[in-house]
Amino acid sequence: MAVELEAVPDRTRVGLEESFTLELRADGSADGDPDLSVLEKDFEVLGRSQASQIQVINGDISRTTTWSLSLLARSAGSKTIPPLCIAGDCSAPVAIEVLPAGQDRSAEAGEELLLEVSTQPDQVLVQSQLLYKVRLLTRLNFLQASLSEPEPSGVEVVVQKLGEDRNYETVQNGLRYRVVERLYALFPQQSGRLKIPPLRFAAQVAVRGRAGFDPFNQRTRQLRRHSDEVNIEVLPAPTAAGRFWLPANDLQLDDDWQQQPPQLTVGEPATRTISMHASGVPAAQLPVLAINIPEGVKSYPDQPSREDRSDDSGVRGTLQQKL
Repeated sequence: MAVELEAVPDRTRVGLEESFTLELRADGSADGDPDLSVLEKDFEVLGRSQASQIQVINGDISRTTTWSLSLLARSAGSKTIPPLCIAGDCSAPVAIEVLPAGQDRSAEAGEELLLEVSTQPDQVLVQSQLLYKVRLLTRLNFLQASLSEPEPSGVEVVVQKLGEDRNYETVQNGLRYRVVERLYALFPQQSGRLKIPPLRFAAQVAVRGRAGFDPFNQRTRQLRRHSDEVNIEVLPAPTAAGRFWLPANDLQLDDDWQQQPPQLTVGEPATRTISMHASGVPAAQLPVLAINIPEGVKSYPDQPSREDRSDDSGVRGTLQQKL
């Protein structure tokens, strides 16, 4: 007995980075599953589910099987969902218009998700701090979401994530967004061209049906965004023979003996603490100080301790020496 197959997408105009749902409905006793390999050329199958329904009316039995496919286009342009077949029975082809990334900002999309990155400064010296800020602006509620980490290339780089993510609200182009902000400090160890490839964000959101939100029959769609690529020129350190290169924004030395001069007694130990604080430089990069000891005094230095703290201006490294 022939099976009627019908393929129906939830939208025929979609963005390149946004999934859509294709339902394939089979009226009759379908012998097997549809061949989905014909979709692979133009679409990525993110997920699939299957549901069956049997009705008995006046002794007549009817059977309906529905396959729900979550699809993501591989490229922009006019695409065609080819006929999907089961044992020789096929659905009709369906035309889909896929808009380029960043251009699906119609009333339907509504600027619902933005991924922005920025750097400061535009040019850096070897070992100096480059701030890399990531902002995700959304008007959606995510069921699942993931964001890749920066993976710089071109020169050797030390990457530090600064603190916890910040969450706040902002208004942009007349629309109110929830914002997740993440900050990184990058320290290039070589001169040359530093490249930070685009970050990748993926999220799953619920789709409201005509009857509103139904937690027992929830449909979802997949959203993807890519940030812009960043390229930074890293300049070599200035020539300074015999001097230590420390590209700090601010440098401070504290000596507790200068703040509270001790009263020393022959034969009795006393502890001196010297601290170095550097803005824009991690503690691991700070040099251990060479402290001259006068004659008649024995010195027993402790192992130096290092600590990093961070705020919106970046890393502040501290090196503490006790002797």
